[in-house]
Amino acid sequence: MKTYKMIAMVLMLMVGGGAKAEEKLGVPVYAGAKFEPVATEWAIAMASGDAYCYSTADGLEKVVEFYKAQGLKFVSGDKEKAQFTKGKVEVYLNNPWVDTKAQVLNRTTLISILKPEH
Repeated sequence: MKTYKMIAMVLMLMVGGGAKAEEKLGVPVYAGAKFEPVATEWAIAMASGDAYCYSTADGLEKVVEFYKAQGLKFVSGDKEKAQFTKGKVEVYLNNPWVDTKAQVLNRTTLISILKPEH
């Protein structure tokens, strides 16, 4: 049953993923970021909740500054990753990141916005 829920959610996200993260979780999506359905499917499975993933060619530092300017709480970070929170919503930034389906290392910045069910 859980698999069907995940498939339905991913299909719904593929149609309107960009607006959903901001509407449902209250966290803005970085301007120009592209929805990543495969990463979103993986994040939903890992978080057991709502999740939306996007990628941008912009560097990690620029994306970090964007989320700081949005007032999210900076939790941790280094040259390849960063974490923010806004209430119960978590935002993870990674550069590089692995496309789990294609098994390809991407040198773009992955933005994962999620709200675990816990």
